[in-house]
Amino acid sequence: MTDNFMGMPLEFTFVENLDWRLKIQSVEWSSDNGANYNQMLFTPMPGKISTISFLPLGLNKIRIKAAGYADVEFDQLITFPGPPLPPVPPVFPTP
Repeated sequence: MTDNFMGMPLEFTFVENLDWRLKIQSVEWSSDNGANYNQMLFTPMPGKISTISFLPLGLNKIRIKAAGYADVEFDQLITFPGPPLPPVPPVFPTP
């Protein structure tokens, strides 16, 4: 997964399986440990699923359903992006 910051679109990566990808029916998220799931708009592409949905802060469960396959479920932590890190000054050896 990329860009796991609040307010950023998401991208989930996977080992490409054309049959599974073509049979994806839904991508869902839950912020209450799986008690209730919400559908996400998604676009499946070779090796990844892109979504424009924005998850709330905290730990979210993601579930991907594909016809004829077991559901794929995983946890994803969504955080605030921090301020940019200052550049690291070069370290020069001392004589």
